[in-house]
Amino acid sequence: ALHDQASLASDAQERVRLFSGAVQSYNNALEINTLKSAPEKWMNGQYNLAVALRDLALASAPEERERILGESVQAYEKTLNYSRQTAPAEWAQTQYNIAIVLSYQAESGKKEDRARRLGEAAAAYREALKVHTPKDAPQEHSATQYNLAFVLRAQALASTGDERVRLRGEAVQAVRESVKGVENPKPLYLVLSQFLGGYSYELLFAKKPQEAIDAATEALELAPEEIWAATNLTEGLLLSGQYEKAEALCRKNARVLLEGNKSFVESVFADLDALHAAGVTHPDVEKFKKQLSPLLTPPDKTFSGLLPEEQSTQLPLSL
Repeated sequence: ALHDQASLASDAQERVRLFSGAVQSYNNALEINTLKSAPEKWMNGQYNLAVALRDLALASAPEERERILGESVQAYEKTLNYSRQTAPAEWAQTQYNIAIVLSYQAESGKKEDRARRLGEAAAAYREALKVHTPKDAPQEHSATQYNLAFVLRAQALASTGDERVRLRGEAVQAVRESVKGVENPKPLYLVLSQFLGGYSYELLFAKKPQEAIDAATEALELAPEEIWAATNLTEGLLLSGQYEKAEALCRKNARVLLEGNKSFVESVFADLDALHAAGVTHPDVEKFKKQLSPLLTPPDKTFSGLLPEEQSTQLPLSL
């Protein structure tokens, strides 16, 4: 009852008070309903405790959030050995919930712990996928893969070098998997396009221009309106020695306005400078800049699409 009251309360302090009361009530019940004396009631109590701790954490001050989320994870984990043997579906759901809490914990904790926590969340989602298969649980499979994709992308953005590129690629694959079993995959194709676009950018820095071209091309085929992905395609073409195609594509979109109020040409030039600073370049880059620099004028066409990195944090899907 306290948990339900807390969920409905509008005052922040009242929510914390009620959630804290719910946590205490669940702990009191667990002293009576132990794993040995009442295993079913114990498992349900542990599960309710974990949910209450999660909700308490999200309602609490930032400095308390990470610690309480950690307690929520511990409460969930205590049920895993029992539920895996007796209730595989509940075990998979618990792994799914653990992954969500670890994702919140990564957002709340120290920056240096972010990649590790997100890696733990990804591992929990993968455990859930052992039960959430396309054949046996298609909807759960899609939701789990979808959440896994966003966790992997966030982990990639918290990583560097080859690890960053690898995780980006795994995130793309997770989105592909999320399409399976979905009756209306069109919204997921837009997500896949955005993930492919971000992946193509990382591939440029990994000195894999042809793979970047392939990823950006697919992104644009899936969602032609995601014009920002064409900047990566332009740069991939230029870095792979396909100067004429790169110039033609850049001229075609020259006056399109992208995020940050930058024109298409400005965005390409900025990316080329960043790539050069990272040791990625081509003899044709200076020629390209000289030929295209007259197009660095205020754009006259707006475009609202954002790069995946600039979008707000994706909330995980709940099952």
